[in-house]
Amino acid sequence: MRLPIAPSVPFPEEVSCVCIRNDRERAPRACLVEKVYVIQCGKKTSIPDEECEACMKGCRQEVSSDISHMSGEADARKEIMTMNSKPQSERFKQCAIRLEPWGEGDLPLLKKTLGDPVMTRYLGGPESDEQLLERQARYERFAESGKGRMLKIILEATGEAAGKVGYGDSIHNGEGIYEIGWQVLPAFQGQGIASAAVARAIAMARSDGKYRFLHAFPSVDNLPSNAICRKSGFTLVEECDFEYPRGHFMRSNNWRFDLSGGS
Repeated sequence: MRLPIAPSVPFPEEVSCVCIRNDRERAPRACLVEKVYVIQCGKKTSIPDEECEACMKGCRQEVSSDISHMSGEADARKEIMTMNSKPQSERFKQCAIRLEPWGEGDLPLLKKTLGDPVMTRYLGGPESDEQLLERQARYERFAESGKGRMLKIILEATGEAAGKVGYGDSIHNGEGIYEIGWQVLPAFQGQGIASAAVARAIAMARSDGKYRFLHAFPSVDNLPSNAICRKSGFTLVEECDFEYPRGHFMRSNNWRFDLSGGS
């Protein structure tokens, strides 16, 4: 089963950062806040590094990319600065989520994710109404099939559906694995929701105990999703050609998470 990785919006400009990117490694690095630039003194790079101590401490000037489809860069920047000015406990509360099994009434959420051109920019484009109906039926039966889980991401504070995350059986290089994918709606991006959802899904996959490895295959151009893989403890294995959906190949990074806790 092929699962979608959340799309991103390209960063608008180059910035300066104390970190130096290894050009031989195409897996992107990003700061803790998705879709945010960091301006520091030092080498110029278009990709801030979450492993940079200065970035991690928040000693930064932030310039937002086009997140959440806001009305302009100034509004987006203001939103990010407001979020980062809040106490850490309040920010954690803001992205507090729970995962619920996919159900019969979740077709509207599916249309907002896999039926939307922006959300599917790295996935071969939006699916048709017929394809979405077929997928909805598969998702409803997914848990009963024993082949994985499809889950909707629910905000604890409001009960709103912010996106989806799922993992399922797959074969890679002749080995049985779990493959994970996620999508967070634009209005909820940049708040740590995707990272929180991935962490909970990893815990579920580990408790299922079916496979040792969980893989994610985001496009090499999908910077925020690659950053989430890095932050979540995945190991970059290789760059590869990945098929999603059927008949559409994209250049992807193969990230692997060891559910056994090994290396």
